Amino acid sequence: MISHETTGSNRLDMRSVMKTEVFKVLVIEDDNERFSGMLSLFAECFPNATMLDVQFDLDLLKYIESENPDILLIDSSVTKVNGFDICRKLKDVQDLPSFPVIYIFDKMNRKDERVLALECGADAYINKPIDKSEFSVTIRSMLKIRAFNQLKYAEKNASEESKTDFSQRIQLLPNGIVIFKVINGGMHKRDFICQNSNAQAEHIFGKEKHQIIGKSLFELKSDFFPPSMVKTFKAVLRTGTSKSISTDINESTNSKNAYEIQVVRISHSEIFIMYLDISEKRELQTKLEECEIRFKYVFDYSAIGKSITKLTGEILVNYKMCEFLGYSMQEMTGRRWQEISHPDDEALTDRMITSLMNGEKDSIEFEKRYIRKDGTIFWGEIHSSMRRDRQGRPLYLITSIIDITDRKRDRENLLQQNNLFTSLLKLLPVGVFMVDSNSGKPLVANDAAMQFLGRGILQDADMHNLSEVYKAHKVGSTDPYPPQEMPIILGMQGKSSHIDDLVVERPDGSERLLEIFGTPVTDSQGKTWASLVTFFDITEHKKAEEKLIYLSYHDFLTGLYNRRFFEEEVLRLNTERNLPITIVMGDLNGLKLINDSFGHAVGDEYLKKAAKIIKETFRTDDIISRIGGDEFAILLIRTDANEAKQILARLKAKASFESTETIDLSIAFGYQTKTEKDEDISKTMEGAENNMYRQKLFDRESVRSKTIDIIMNTLFEKSIREMQHSKRVSEICEIFATALEYEKNNVDKIKLAGLVHDIGKIGISETILNKPSKLLENEREEIQKHSESGWRILTSAAEFPEIAGFILSHHERWDGSGYPKGLKGKEISQESRIIALADAYDAMTNDQPYRKKLDRSQAVREIQNHAGQQFDPELVKFFIEKVVPHIK
Repeated sequence: MISHETTGSNRLDMRSVMKTEVFKVLVIEDDNERFSGMLSLFAECFPNATMLDVQFDLDLLKYIESENPDILLIDSSVTKVNGFDICRKLKDVQDLPSFPVIYIFDKMNRKDERVLALECGADAYINKPIDKSEFSVTIRSMLKIRAFNQLKYAEKNASEESKTDFSQRIQLLPNGIVIFKVINGGMHKRDFICQNSNAQAEHIFGKEKHQIIGKSLFELKSDFFPPSMVKTFKAVLRTGTSKSISTDINESTNSKNAYEIQVVRISHSEIFIMYLDISEKRELQTKLEECEIRFKYVFDYSAIGKSITKLTGEILVNYKMCEFLGYSMQEMTGRRWQEISHPDDEALTDRMITSLMNGEKDSIEFEKRYIRKDGTIFWGEIHSSMRRDRQGRPLYLITSIIDITDRKRDRENLLQQNNLFTSLLKLLPVGVFMVDSNSGKPLVANDAAMQFLGRGILQDADMHNLSEVYKAHKVGSTDPYPPQEMPIILGMQGKSSHIDDLVVERPDGSERLLEIFGTPVTDSQGKTWASLVTFFDITEHKKAEEKLIYLSYHDFLTGLYNRRFFEEEVLRLNTERNLPITIVMGDLNGLKLINDSFGHAVGDEYLKKAAKIIKETFRTDDIISRIGGDEFAILLIRTDANEAKQILARLKAKASFESTETIDLSIAFGYQTKTEKDEDISKTMEGAENNMYRQKLFDRESVRSKTIDIIMNTLFEKSIREMQHSKRVSEICEIFATALEYEKNNVDKIKLAGLVHDIGKIGISETILNKPSKLLENEREEIQKHSESGWRILTSAAEFPEIAGFILSHHERWDGSGYPKGLKGKEISQESRIIALADAYDAMTNDQPYRKKLDRSQAVREIQNHAGQQFDPELVKFFIEKVVPHIK
């Protein structure tokens, strides 16, 4: 069994080495696992070997000398000592037979390190993973070298008195040994007589000992000695310098092996030769040469650029590098790097190489530019390391170059895209916000996002507190927005999402409603590395939407429900459980008259006041709607007719205290109640409407007559001058009609017509009515509309339709140049022609804002001048003769 010793000494018995392979191995290894692996390997291949491990706390060289192992194994991975230094120092020790040194290299070790090991004195090396067959062959070969070294050691220390011992000892050597005696000065090959040999030599020659001893070099088979052997013998005998000859020998076993024959002069009369089997060494050398060939092939045909730079600056490149540069291999011969490097990168290259030369770095990586043969530039990613000799001096620089021109271009394009992306982010009206998917830390927030949020990137924000830090909550709540529902958090989980109910409170206290779209951001492997949200400020949009929804079911003027909503609610609530159902219909009296008299703004106020009173009077759950211009409808569920009647009574009492522009609020109501489920609700509505119209007919005339009185009073309040003018015109019309012998009824009509002839001016501003200067064209047009306005006001009352016609035409002219219809002659009613004369005469004989009054004669003359043009000529004559004398 293999033994493991850590102390003591064990001298090698060479005979046992040959027969049982008992030997001692010292392993320089500082890793227990690797040492255990070596123990297992020796136990399997050489079970009788003794293993020693290094005592690193002792003087290593003294320890090795004291143990004197047969083989020394050094693992290149050892860190506690320098294996190369140990190897060199051991070779310098003179007072003990040298022992073979084997280096064990990792597969990744570079070729130059293996060469360095051999240069430092190593006899062989083994690469990991270790091949058992190669391992066994190498160990046995080294044992032979050990035996030879021991023999040389014995030779060095031998003396004449120990020849017998020497003869015995050579029998123990694993190599073939033959000792020749020299006679006659060794002039001929017959003068070299074999006087001793060992068993291994006899095995090589295929002869017994007696067949060799006493035979001359001439008599021995020439296959065992190359032709130059005699010449070598003579040279060694003459100079005393040992020589060696390599030859191939066909052994007795019919196998052909390579041997190195060592020739040593023992004395002037004795020559010692040893046959050292170098078959395995030659095989290793062949393998090394093959490795060198493979290295050259890999170097030359590598898929990446390769170069070796001498200290002189000259370079050796491979085919790929030639392809990068556009040169042939021949064109690159003798070139220096400075010739192909971009001048702007020379300083960088010099700094990097200097750091390698000085030993500051073992290897370097950087990027630089090269100039191709055609003058274009390519970018290279450089990986360089310095090879050194045993003394650590630089030998050459080996470099790998990867063409990264496309990568640099892509990087530049990416940078441009990033810049473009950044610019777009700034310009986008959409908020963009991105966080890290692992931590939730904000990464990006564009200007729009910061404007919407009122904040930028907050470093204290993370996935756990985003809603708190950014003051986010749901619509209708003050609690922080639930993190598990936020698109930014869902994006971190690889989920896309959309919400439109997140409200953020900005530092100024304002709140904005955001619509947010979230999506995960993934890498090329599909792994989420960030979460991106885009969002819009939909505050105003939401308000507009809500307003639109509101308006779709509400009347924009009064705020009540509209017809659409009312009809939908009637259909929805028309169920048995809601019986009795009462529908109330209402109509605002005099709205058209108010609009025509005071303008639609006043009419709108009249409507809003009516809506307000209705809303205040009815119950909260009642469906109150404005279903037309002046029409209202109220839906009352679970309400009988009596309850409806009481509500309307309260409403009528309340309305009596309300007025607009001194016009009392008047609303006609009617109602109908559905008490049975089979009753048609549309009939209920129809009944309520009919009842309302009956009430409206009852109210109409009193309301309108009263309203006209109010209109006239309002006009007179606006302008005292208009009041006085209207009364005088009324008096003149009465005198005129009486003189024309009108019946009393018709006299009263024209008298009233004269009083209200300017009722249409109620809608004209006081500024225009009382303007002291000449009217502008648009102001004149406004004034000329008053006859039509007056006609509309008066036609709304049943008792005034005839008078309304007089008012409409009182500014028509006899020649047809008047307004509003351009009537002429007797197309104009006589009453209108009378009012026109009375109106003109009073206007001329009284002060106006724009001129002083005329005396009676001047006014008469002016009227005469316009007879046949503006006025009826016959009525003018009658007016001057019969009417003017009676005017006060």
